[in-house]
Amino acid sequence: MARDANHHPAPEPDYWRLLELSESGLLWLINRTVFHPRGLALALYQEGDEALGWKLLTAPSGEPFTFPETVDNDGFRRAEATIRAALTKES
Repeated sequence: MARDANHHPAPEPDYWRLLELSESGLLWLINRTVFHPRGLALALYQEGDEALGWKLLTAPSGEPFTFPETVDNDGFRRAEATIRAALTKES
């Protein structure tokens, strides 16, 4: 079966919950590199432990979104750990 960027086989039983996108630091990485420089932020809508949807938010002034250095450092650390773990698992 041919695959493209939008069609994938059903995930293995070890798939991640959508909220783990945030917890893993990957949402920070996506926002920091793709959306924030354009004055947008990808936000997850959640109730309890379940993500029910997402929305693109616009910065009020049209300026890029920014985080305090401590938030950036934490997001970077979590994203790097997630990526490192995935690469190690692939090996």
